[in-house]
Amino acid sequence: MLPERSWLRRVAVLAWPIGVSMLSYTGLMLVDGVLLARHGSAAVAAAGLAMTWSFVALALGSGVARAVKVVAAQRIGARRLADAHALATQSLWIAVLFGGPTAALAVFAGPLVRLVAEPSLAAVALPSLQIRLLGAPLLLVAAGLGAFLQARGRTRATMVAMVSSYAVTVVVELVLLNGLGPVPAIGPVGASWAAVFGWGVQAAILLRSAWPSVRRGFAPDPVLIREVCAIGLPMGLHFVLDVASFAVFAGMLARVSNAELAGHVLAMRVNAVSFLPGFAIGEAGAVLVGQAIGAKRPWDGLAAWRASLALAVGVMAAWAVVFAAVPRLLLSIFDAGPDALDVAATLLLVAAGFQVLDAVATVAYCTLAAAGDTRFAMVSAVATAWIVKMPLAAWAIMNGHGALGAWLALSLEVAVLAVVGTWRVRRLLGSEVS
Repeated sequence: MLPERSWLRRVAVLAWPIGVSMLSYTGLMLVDGVLLARHGSAAVAAAGLAMTWSFVALALGSGVARAVKVVAAQRIGARRLADAHALATQSLWIAVLFGGPTAALAVFAGPLVRLVAEPSLAAVALPSLQIRLLGAPLLLVAAGLGAFLQARGRTRATMVAMVSSYAVTVVVELVLLNGLGPVPAIGPVGASWAAVFGWGVQAAILLRSAWPSVRRGFAPDPVLIREVCAIGLPMGLHFVLDVASFAVFAGMLARVSNAELAGHVLAMRVNAVSFLPGFAIGEAGAVLVGQAIGAKRPWDGLAAWRASLALAVGVMAAWAVVFAAVPRLLLSIFDAGPDALDVAATLLLVAAGFQVLDAVATVAYCTLAAAGDTRFAMVSAVATAWIVKMPLAAWAIMNGHGALGAWLALSLEVAVLAVVGTWRVRRLLGSEVS
């Protein structure tokens, strides 16, 4: 087994391109927030609802696409390279299988949006959500191919694709929100059109990078697809129910006021500066864990988990200090109105308190996914979200504590996940070592 320092280096080498990709996404979200804030807090709130509910609809397919990385990494560890290459093409078939039905949900989005938002907010959020749903196949192509390339250790290729697509998205959004020459301004809905355009760019770049594997064969492989789905469907259901909890969470805040919801959306976007690098480290460690499982070397999986945990805690603890020290400075780029900014500043102080626990939970659940323990991960995470976070958040909101009370409930959810996830990783990998 390699010394701990070597494992830290291996995780860092894989993680930094993923981290750059995640940070570029954070940058996109911040720029998107700044641009939308110029149209008022209602535009920010509507965009937050559309994005959240599109994530719910995309979550099942995204979970299955993410499982491509788990199966491919295990195949690489077991030196079954032909199967590993074949997963590039299978990721495209998975995008078709799940992307088509997701796009069809655009027809049924109206009643849902009108249920969770008051009429003026729903009028802006509905078309934005429908556009994102129609672009679902493009996003799932990008997700599957990106997962395949990450399993092969080609994290720089995914970084180039993501950074390029986000840069294109910002340019297109600027044009569509404000107009340019013959292109008219179409308002907040332009943000969704820009996002879909960016997904297409990302899918095209990743397809070019994975083409040497894709061109080996274009036929679907039912055996590989079933294996990916067996691991990925619990991951997808986990994402659906977890993101749905956040969608309901946001819907409850929307019923309080636009300022409460907008503050929540802005705080989530700033918090992503910490969470996404931590998630990138967890994903990088997961590649090494998956390869170790495939090679039947669980002790290497434990070493990769420990290295990922150390790096993620260090990064997210540093951001906790920043959130606590200068929340107003971080929010100064937004122009969403004083009430929304006051709410967001308070929520960043809460976020500072749970950053380390969030790092522990994130790495643990990435590790469980890489080990194929997706059913336990799904059940434990979903139960925690709906039995701990949601009832407490609803109680807090109904008793006048607003977004602050809801985020304190979120903090408790993170703490439970950190404890449960760590216990499960130690039991799973530790028992195989012994």
